[in-house]
Amino acid sequence: MSNWISGRSKLFAEHYDLKYLGPEPGELEFLLRRIEEGGEPVLELGCGTGRNLVPLLERSLDVTGIDVAPDMLEKAREKCEQKGLAADLHIQHMEEFDLPRQFGTIYITSASLSVLDSIDDLKETLSRIYAHLTSGGVAALEFLAPPDLKKIETGAGIWKGGWDDAGDRGVITHRQVYEYDPKTQIRSSAMVFERFVDDQLQESELHTDTMRFWDVAFLEAEMADVGFTDIMTTNIFSDHELPRENTWLNVRARKA
Repeated sequence: MSNWISGRSKLFAEHYDLKYLGPEPGELEFLLRRIEEGGEPVLELGCGTGRNLVPLLERSLDVTGIDVAPDMLEKAREKCEQKGLAADLHIQHMEEFDLPRQFGTIYITSASLSVLDSIDDLKETLSRIYAHLTSGGVAALEFLAPPDLKKIETGAGIWKGGWDDAGDRGVITHRQVYEYDPKTQIRSSAMVFERFVDDQLQESELHTDTMRFWDVAFLEAEMADVGFTDIMTTNIFSDHELPRENTWLNVRARKA
């Protein structure tokens, strides 16, 4: 089972919210095109702090979100409350999610399909997505494809990071280090977040996580085995641009 930020993660959630103020350029338009194809209601798996969910709700779309991180969902709820939006949010793992209705469109952003680090978890997640889609519904799932081995190994074992200005909440520093196993195509990381107020350390968090880089042909075959049709993998936010050197991809498909 994926354990990606599934515990308390106050500083991580605050850092994420400061770094990702909303959809990336072209991202919301891509999602709207998928929703036009699949219809409503809409489900976002791994909705985080609501950077995509909130703009969709503002367009009066029927959107539900799930995430494993209570602190991330709390920020999403706060945003919805501030804007007077009804928030249907649930703390659930992707490989275990179980909701009382089906959806016309189910999507995953931020390459979050890659937080699933086992084939069993991937199979279970794809099966649950398929079961929760209406007939003819559309799935659009971001994931990481295998990277250039030389590039990823060059960065392994090196701490990298930065800082966020949190206003009267001080400064949040963050740093990350990773290792990569080419046999399993899994990247294991450790992340440290610290809050400083008036140059004094106030709180800190350590998180460990894994991300798996899924081979395109393998992932498409797994989706076909579940029952998906019209399977296509493209560069993110693109309808037709086929993958080249980019490792951040989107696979979309339709339920028969």
